[in-house]
Amino acid sequence: MKMGNFRSLFSSKSTVSRFELQTYTEDSPHAEIYIPEQFESTVLKHIICNNTARTVSNFQYPLLLGIQGPYGYGKTFMVKQICRKNHILLSTLSSSELSGGYEGDSKKHLKSEYEKICFAVANSNSCGAMLIDDFHLTIATEENVGKTVNSNLLASYLMNLCDNPEVDNIRVPIIMTGNNYRRVYPALLRDGRMDILTWSPTIEDITPIIQQIFHAKFKGIDDAVILSMIRQYADMNLAFFEQVSQDLMNSTIVQTIGEFKDNKGAMTIEELSDSVKKSLPSIELTEERLLDVCRIRKEAILIDFESQAKIRI
Repeated sequence: MKMGNFRSLFSSKSTVSRFELQTYTEDSPHAEIYIPEQFESTVLKHIICNNTARTVSNFQYPLLLGIQGPYGYGKTFMVKQICRKNHILLSTLSSSELSGGYEGDSKKHLKSEYEKICFAVANSNSCGAMLIDDFHLTIATEENVGKTVNSNLLASYLMNLCDNPEVDNIRVPIIMTGNNYRRVYPALLRDGRMDILTWSPTIEDITPIIQQIFHAKFKGIDDAVILSMIRQYADMNLAFFEQVSQDLMNSTIVQTIGEFKDNKGAMTIEELSDSVKKSLPSIELTEERLLDVCRIRKEAILIDFESQAKIRI
């Protein structure tokens, strides 16, 4: 099924302020972000099939979609963007929200949030979904470390929800993102409860995203410069290139502040902000400057890894 056919199934008018539907517009800063077709079609299929399972008898489909893969490749961001583009009500939770300080807190919080999104879907003309970020930290455990009462209760609630997936005749699929689900409760991973998408994109998959990031921030940048950077740093994740683009903007802002102070002396925040806004679109990026910023960013990452390793020792 083509993406256009998927999108025609969703309402474009409904709004429920509690959730994220209202945050997307066609001229949104992220409206044109490229999302690989396999990723987008898997997420949309999961939401559509769950919506179909609610209304068609004898149609069975897993309530959970687990998306696992290396960190820094935008899994959570892309799910949010897909839902915004397709006018899908989205309730988001992070692993920290489900950690729970007291016995039963995690289950109570998830149950409350799930009932809220079900209520919102029931009172709108839109499909809905729940997104849990860093799920592997919520309900998984390191080897030789016992599972907590909260994680046991949370797993039991999710398994019960998978087997009885409707709240007042409303069924809202749950999408989880994480790095690795090897240590997630095996019972949750069973067929019929969770589908798994392992997302390990190739450099070809993320090249269009990187190009869009740099073209959006630096007008007139040559594609050959971007592709040269990608080839030389093909071992780095998507978050690295996003941070490099931000480093370039930050350095330009610092330079603009210095020049403005030298020329003007005393300044107001409004004057400084206007000067920065005018300077950003005119940033000229040479291949030499771009690669130099990449080198500095990668060195900073390696230093951080070494520091963390010393702390663990």
